[in-house]
Amino acid sequence: MKRKNHLWGKVLIGAIALFTSLEIAFAQATPGGTVIRNRASATYTDDVSNPTKYSSTSNEVTTTVSYVAGLEITPDGSTPSTTVTPSSTATYTFTVRNLGNFTDNVEFLASGASVRLTGPGTIAQAFVDINSNGNYDSGTDVDILGNGAAVTTSLAQSGSVAVVVKVTVNSGATAGQTLKVDLGDTAGSSPYDNQTADNSTNEVHTKHPGSITAVNGEREAKGDITMTVGAIPAVTNGPTGQPDAQGPGPSTNTDYTNKAVSASTTNTPIVFDNTLKNGGNSADTFTLKVATGGAVAGSKVEISIDGGTLWTEVITNGSPSGTPSVTTTSVASGSNFNYKVRVTLASGATTLTAYETIVQACSVLDPTQMNNTIDRIYTGYLRLVKTATVTNATGIGGATEPVPGADIEYVIAYDNIANAPTGTGNVDLDALQVVITEDGDVSPNNWSTTTDRVASTESDSRGGSIAISNSTGGVANSKYVDTVGTLAGGQSGTFRFKRKIKQ
Repeated sequence: MKRKNHLWGKVLIGAIALFTSLEIAFAQATPGGTVIRNRASATYTDDVSNPTKYSSTSNEVTTTVSYVAGLEITPDGSTPSTTVTPSSTATYTFTVRNLGNFTDNVEFLASGASVRLTGPGTIAQAFVDINSNGNYDSGTDVDILGNGAAVTTSLAQSGSVAVVVKVTVNSGATAGQTLKVDLGDTAGSSPYDNQTADNSTNEVHTKHPGSITAVNGEREAKGDITMTVGAIPAVTNGPTGQPDAQGPGPSTNTDYTNKAVSASTTNTPIVFDNTLKNGGNSADTFTLKVATGGAVAGSKVEISIDGGTLWTEVITNGSPSGTPSVTTTSVASGSNFNYKVRVTLASGATTLTAYETIVQACSVLDPTQMNNTIDRIYTGYLRLVKTATVTNATGIGGATEPVPGADIEYVIAYDNIANAPTGTGNVDLDALQVVITEDGDVSPNNWSTTTDRVASTESDSRGGSIAISNSTGGVANSKYVDTVGTLAGGQSGTFRFKRKIKQ
């Protein structure tokens, strides 16, 4: 019997040794400090025929359950499962659980050292979410990031609490990049739970309260969550080198490039240089087409994406052709793509008229992402409107009767019909070196011989320089040259002078 007891003791001791050598990664059921009591009892008799019953009780044996610490942080070893967007706030939520058999403290290192981020972003908040509402509440939750000293939170046996880490994703984050948050820094492979604490730089570990000492010492664990930056398509489209140009509004759909052609030279191709920009966070391709209503009636519009070697006709006789769009090659995130638009106006275009071709760039990844630019042709853009007003002070006829001796005031109103410069990055159309000439001997003019100059009546509302000389036919003071200079789009002025009808 002694040999059996001795053998059983060896087996028991071996089992205990094996148990204590394992990394315990499951919650302990029996609380530490629990006293397990054991007392044996027996009954017996002293005579078979006339027995007297007796009983016996052993001494009580007690065993106090040891304190065993344990810590788990989940998730860990995770693969990217959530998509985040640039400039957004991503929320990472971990669960920290006490695997030990007693109420234990969990310590997070000072100044947020227990939390690490890799990837395009910054940690905005990290806290123990005591009230489980997902937001940091001062006085209730435990701030992990902002404390200059280590902070602890108490967890009952098998208790758990959420740790929330909020990350601001960089505005320039590109699709496919990952942001990984580590809570703790245990080594090895997943699961990173219930390891011996080694006081490493980014640790999360247990911190036993009071005089409690766990038989397996303090424990540490680690969790990690990875998120992937999703694709956010975007495009802007504008004049050459200015894809972000803004027009009236301001709007990135009304930016423009203005060019001019004389009405007499219609059917001559006019080439515009435009630039689109991939404003998304991943590579993309873009379709180029003339937007509905943007084509010039009777015109032809072509697009080239290779610098003008090959052209695709997208508008024929004012209507979409059989190939109504062109698709660019791949454009990297944040990069520009230059293309050309060639517009041939139909014959008979009206003089001093603006004809617009609205070119639209659409993302292939997301066709709802599009942007317009306007390629505008003016068939001449400096307008002259002349009027004549008679003033008769001779006493013969009415006050406006053009009789000999009456004065005629000629007024030339001039204006640049191109739109006034507006927004940013647009290509405007200034009238340069504007010179207005009035010559009384140039056909059909004949006023050099039928009128005389009225001195000091010449003026220009914009301060133009007026020179008075002999006309082409040699008549004195019968030629006026008004040098206006530059006239920007939308600007106007008046040039006036008086002549007296010869008596």
